[in-house]
Amino acid sequence: MAGKSLKERLRSGEVCLGTHTYSASPGMVEVIGRAGFDWMLIDCEHAPAGPYDTLLLENLLRAAELSGATPLVRVPENDETMIMKVLDSGAAGVVVPHVNDGDSARRAVRATRYPPSGTRGTCSNTRATGYYSRIRKEGDAFWESANAQVITVVLVEEHKALEKIEEIVSVPGIDVVYIGPRDLAMSMGEPDMNAPPVREAIAHLTKVVSAKSIAIGRPFYYPNFASAAELVREGTTFLACTSDIRIFFEACSHITSSVKEVLRSRH
Repeated sequence: MAGKSLKERLRSGEVCLGTHTYSASPGMVEVIGRAGFDWMLIDCEHAPAGPYDTLLLENLLRAAELSGATPLVRVPENDETMIMKVLDSGAAGVVVPHVNDGDSARRAVRATRYPPSGTRGTCSNTRATGYYSRIRKEGDAFWESANAQVITVVLVEEHKALEKIEEIVSVPGIDVVYIGPRDLAMSMGEPDMNAPPVREAIAHLTKVVSAKSIAIGRPFYYPNFASAAELVREGTTFLACTSDIRIFFEACSHITSSVKEVLRSRH
């Protein structure tokens, strides 16, 4: 019997650990999943892969599924065609940037749902439908089932979203509010993510979002595991260790510095 889905786990308040992948490498994605991450964010905003590069994107999604991690895709903008393309490619959900008010939140949610609940275009022949196999098995019930299963993550990463957070979280269908601390800080004129005004803003966002029983997403930066523990104490359940590039760089740096230290100690 299959275990609970990522969506179900987040709804129950379980902490789910994931990472961002910028490498656009199916092999790296598979390694991430096999290492035990619950989910991964395949980046199509800053990384080489794009939302219309669907042959590559499908292989990244296959690698995630093969390794047991739930794949989500960050799109570059809140655009219903981009969102449709990544969902048609088989993503379990989308991460939508720059959601600053109720209208942009509604637009994001509707783009992830088939009519009448949303604006997502229907096609029976995509990877999302099992290349028609699920349509043949489930008939028209597939569309409603897909609407219920899709994961919608909205990124709150600008100062102007602070004033609109109540209307954002009032939009039905949001599974996670993911706080982007770097962009948020920069939009507040603060280069330091840990500056008191930024921490106060994040605490306010966390309080409002948690009151609606929506999961809070926040990142920590490898290898700062103490930060991860602090985020969980503060209510984070969509916990992100960023990123595959940073993890690999830090691991390589640790190897080179450690070996050089061993070599120096021989003299």
